[in-house]
Amino acid sequence: MKKVFVLFLIFTASSFLYPENIPLFLQKAVENFKKIKSVRAEVDQKVIIRGREFYYSGNYVASFPGIFKVTYFYPQKQIIWLGKDGVFNWYIPSKNLLYYVLDFVKFNEGTPSRINGVVPSLPSLQRFSPSGDTYKIAEASKRFIGFLHRVNYIRLEPRGRYSSFPGVELYITTGEFLPLRIIMTKNGKVIGSQFFKKYKKVNGVFFPFFVRVEVKKINLVTETSYMNVEINPALKKVDFKVYLPDGVVRKNLISAGVR
Repeated sequence: MKKVFVLFLIFTASSFLYPENIPLFLQKAVENFKKIKSVRAEVDQKVIIRGREFYYSGNYVASFPGIFKVTYFYPQKQIIWLGKDGVFNWYIPSKNLLYYVLDFVKFNEGTPSRINGVVPSLPSLQRFSPSGDTYKIAEASKRFIGFLHRVNYIRLEPRGRYSSFPGVELYITTGEFLPLRIIMTKNGKVIGSQFFKKYKKVNGVFFPFFVRVEVKKINLVTETSYMNVEINPALKKVDFKVYLPDGVVRKNLISAGVR
């Protein structure tokens, strides 16, 4: 994908059940983010891929589960959005070109790419729930980050038919139960990570105003800063509407070989 990268927040709407063996700190961390139903914010993003740096700025809106739109205005206008139909769209006005992916969820589970790899997301902790048959708790303890910062730590391992999934390590604060790190592993090696910083309370919810994502396989790092964040604003359908001109050229993103 030429100098455009996807930014969105991932949440799930599925209920999160708490069996007795799930640590309280993980329950609390999930509960904080389940309060978020919609978001409006401005974003600045630095993307480093194979040593080259790119900068983007835009406006972001999201309604959960799974609907978002980002309108980039720097360095050029581009719009990306995902609707209820699960179709991902990327529109480039200067070329009157629209790329699309019909099943974004399935695509996003595939080979790491510039599309699914640079997604600076809020912690989607529900998908790591040991309450189902996907993950089991391998370790839950206290650890130190640095010399003095004591945090909650939990390591989850995939099980059964999900054995191909990556392992997960979560670092969560001891005070407000806020995720600091999510580390993804495969065969004992780190394949990706998310770091969350600069938490502020917005409308009763702690929100990380800085997110750093790293994907080892494609040598990619993104750093995203959020500004003027609104939590649970009353968004309307028009906030997600994208008006396309006549004659727009439509191309399947996968068939076009854009990853």
